[in-house]
Amino acid sequence: MALATSKKNRIASAGAGAVSINDISNRIAAVARDSVVTGGNVNILATSKPTVDSFSLGLAGSLTFGGGSGTSIGIAGAGSGSKNTIKNTIEATVSASPIKASGALLVQANDGSTIVADAGGVSAGLAIGQTGIAIAAGASATINNISNTVSAQIDESTIEADTIALLASSTGSIEALTVFGSVAAAGGKGIGVGIALAGAGSLNQVNNTVSAVVKNGSTLNSTGATTLDAADST
Repeated sequence: MALATSKKNRIASAGAGAVSINDISNRIAAVARDSVVTGGNVNILATSKPTVDSFSLGLAGSLTFGGGSGTSIGIAGAGSGSKNTIKNTIEATVSASPIKASGALLVQANDGSTIVADAGGVSAGLAIGQTGIAIAAGASATINNISNTVSAQIDESTIEADTIALLASSTGSIEALTVFGSVAAAGGKGIGVGIALAGAGSLNQVNNTVSAVVKNGSTLNSTGATTLDAADST
């Protein structure tokens, strides 16, 4: 907040800003490699559910007033922004490992990334004098990105089970709210000029790779169902 008073020329200016940067980059893996696995039900599960919750707010105000024949000028500017990124690798893998299960084999990788981003910029300017000029500007922006690699795979392995399921899924979400406000008021016996500018925006990107794969000569033998499913509902 800025305040100026005088019988002659008066200038008050104020500015405020807030910035938030959040980054998550992890590798989550459940792997059976170079092993012999036997049992009833065999589950190989990799799950990631990271959350980014960011809030940024900029507030600014200016006030100028006075008598006489001078000029009152009030300038206020406020802005805020956030950049939020989740870039994880989630994998459930059977590699070079024979598995013999009397029940079910489940190889599953799941991602549930969530970004919640709120940003705001509010400013107000007031100028009172013989000549009053008030300028106020407010802006807010968010940039949000989810870029995960999610995979369930059987590689170079022989599998015997009642049922076999390879499941890879992504159910992430982005929620972005940007708020702006700007008020400028000017008064005087002569000229009064008020200028208010405001803007807000958000950029949300999802670039996931989701796969369920059997490769490199793997053999699957099941007495029931064999399921391969990859789904992205982000």
